[in-house]
Amino acid sequence: MKSGRFGLFACLMLLTTSWAGMATIQENQLMEKESPSWSSDIWNETPFRDVGVPENFTFLSYINYSDVGVLINNQSDVSRTIGYAFVAARNISQNRIFLFDNESTPTGETINPDQFDDYFAEPLRNMIADRNLTTELNYLVTTKGIPLRINGPGNGRASFDSEIGLINGAYNSTIHQNWWASHSYGPGANEEMKEFSRQEEGFYLVTRLTGYTVDTALGLIDKANNSFGQRGLGVLDLATNRNGSGYKWWNDMLYVSNTTLNGTMG
Repeated sequence: MKSGRFGLFACLMLLTTSWAGMATIQENQLMEKESPSWSSDIWNETPFRDVGVPENFTFLSYINYSDVGVLINNQSDVSRTIGYAFVAARNISQNRIFLFDNESTPTGETINPDQFDDYFAEPLRNMIADRNLTTELNYLVTTKGIPLRINGPGNGRASFDSEIGLINGAYNSTIHQNWWASHSYGPGANEEMKEFSRQEEGFYLVTRLTGYTVDTALGLIDKANNSFGQRGLGVLDLATNRNGSGYKWWNDMLYVSNTTLNGTMG
């Protein structure tokens, strides 16, 4: 009987110990879930960073250049030098570089309509189509070494940059026409200034990297690199002696630009 009682007592002790142990483990696990351990190391950072972007904003981290195309005249050393300098500075992708490489591509400042069509407009249309960029680009950048003006047909005169911006869009038929075409973008059209979209407006915005010398043009890139986050002066070149002609409209636009810039930049 003693032996049986001892065995029963031992069995009860074993069962009691097992359940108690399991209860203790579960309780500890529950306590761990209910009372997580937090580390305060983050508040003891040394040195403490009080600048959100310590490496500073840059053109490449702040501005997206994926909708920019760069036009380079491969027959011009000047155009290649300036164009590829801009490509490197803004990390422009290879398929956004439009190289005019026909051996007969003009390098002079003045060309005729046929030269514009054969060596620049049509090749650019083809490159944009072949790369499926018809809806991807908003801006085109030209350089010194690409013609400045188009003379003709007849007494017609046009800026190269103005004409190249019209290809493939709503104003394509106005290229080489001796009259103005009206658009609906910005203060010049009595509209608000908003982010530009070629898909909405029907033309590209075109800007040119140029100067009297190559160094001057390259300096524009360097100065822009160093200007980010800085303030400076801008020069708006009025010709008030021509206010008696159609040129007055351009003067008025410069006044609007002055008001807009001062209103947004302070």
